[in-house]
Amino acid sequence: MKKAIYPITDDICFKYLFRNKKILTDLLNSFYEYIHETKKVLDLRVSTNKEIIGSNRRRKVFYGDILVYLNTDEIASIEMYNRFGDREYKKSLAYLTRIYSDQFEEGEDYSKARRAISINFINGNYQPHNFFLVNTYGFVNEFNYGSKENGEIKMYTVRLDLVKYIVYNGNETRFERWLRFMKAGSLEEMEKIAEGDEIMEQALRYMEKFLNDEKIREQYDMANDALYYAKMDGIEQGKAEGIEQRNVEIAKIMLKEKAPLVDISKYTGLTEKEILELKEES
Repeated sequence: MKKAIYPITDDICFKYLFRNKKILTDLLNSFYEYIHETKKVLDLRVSTNKEIIGSNRRRKVFYGDILVYLNTDEIASIEMYNRFGDREYKKSLAYLTRIYSDQFEEGEDYSKARRAISINFINGNYQPHNFFLVNTYGFVNEFNYGSKENGEIKMYTVRLDLVKYIVYNGNETRFERWLRFMKAGSLEEMEKIAEGDEIMEQALRYMEKFLNDEKIREQYDMANDALYYAKMDGIEQGKAEGIEQRNVEIAKIMLKEKAPLVDISKYTGLTEKEILELKEES
């Protein structure tokens, strides 16, 4: 009987596995080889769940799954999305541009800029033309037939839903093998893919440790519960905010009709003080 596992495509499993420098380095080098770039990652520094915007700024805070500082003079955001729609695309783009701009200290020369890239592992076809296993977004020259520039900011999407169409043969790339490993539905399947490969077998041991460590499993379950309840709280909060806004609009209409304050309060639940404040604003 196959042993069920939390999939590596799950956010927490993904972070747990690829925070390992040796494993992540091998994945990134296989990726660069797949997209026919000659660069090689020899070393990297990993930061998980890094806050990009500090609390001293009154702006949105962005968190990335894995932020990597490469010796190839690049900063890379490695993220996992089980859903990747317009909202997630804009979130990733906001995060990517923030990574690029936040590398500069005040007065620092812009010529020292490091290239910022994001590699997003996704499920589904974000856009109709997004039909390759690896798709690239970057600056384009619209007057040059849409040819991509080798810009300072680039976003890659890797479509995990297409992995099932990869036919295993002697010509399979290492990156494709990694993707099959990530999409495996059982430890037995992972064992077959990793067989004879030192780094993938190390990744397999990491996953086994994850599954067998009660403390890690407890944190995993608590995190998922927290996400669930946070989502539920968000829905309830949204409902409450919607009702409150509706009552404000009703109060404004009744004020225009010169209805008594006591009646407005009765129908909207607003206090007379709140109603008077609305009256002053209008």
